[in-house]
Amino acid sequence: MPLIDFVYRVERHAIPTNPYASTAPVAIHRMQNEHCETPHTPPPTRDGLEWEDFTGPNARGQIFGFASAPAARTWFAGWHALLAAEGFFLATYLVDPDDVTRGGRQLVFNPTRAVRVSIDPLTWH
Repeated sequence: MPLIDFVYRVERHAIPTNPYASTAPVAIHRMQNEHCETPHTPPPTRDGLEWEDFTGPNARGQIFGFASAPAARTWFAGWHALLAAEGFFLATYLVDPDDVTRGGRQLVFNPTRAVRVSIDPLTWH
């Protein structure tokens, strides 16, 4: 099946890690704490996504992303400069729509079945 959908993700390094990873820089921890249970950054289970998509014995290897670059920008509003300073960038992936599960504000997709087509600086300051 052709890869025809774009997904956007804030990540860093050649092996993609997100700002919520346990290996994220200490400077990012405040953002992680402030993003817990807020209306504009709901946890997956309150955003229409199943926790089993990305954790536990039935994990499907899903990672988080967004349907548009503006959605990623909104999610990380107020944190763009810090994220950029810590080496994060906006990655764009080409994915098969069948490999995407959409929530209300975020989505999950299988990175092993996606192709990263660009890396852009976080120039949203």
